[in-house]
Amino acid sequence: MTITRMRGEIGKRAAIFLNLHWCLRLTADAANPVITGDNAVIVEGKVPTLSAALEDQRTLVFFPGCWQACLIGSPAKFDIETDTFVASDLKILRSRYLQADSRFAYSPRRLDS
Repeated sequence: MTITRMRGEIGKRAAIFLNLHWCLRLTADAANPVITGDNAVIVEGKVPTLSAALEDQRTLVFFPGCWQACLIGSPAKFDIETDTFVASDLKILRSRYLQADSRFAYSPRRLDS
């Protein structure tokens, strides 16, 4: 239901994300949280422009909702729309926020990295 509502909101305001497929990844472990930064949305792609990235099947768009959940968008469909984060994927996501050109990173606990 959350993904359906989110797609409805995106359709109203941000048509750039309209053609993406979305999945939800969760963690219940406060010791291994989803984090975010002052630039919350991260686009991970292998092409030089945002418009090209949003058409490339390898692109991922990360949008953390809280320390327990992250919406991930892609031009490619996801086999599994809702699932638990794999610990290694969550670690990679956190490193992206800590390496990004952000002034702040937000986490429910202090991280070693």
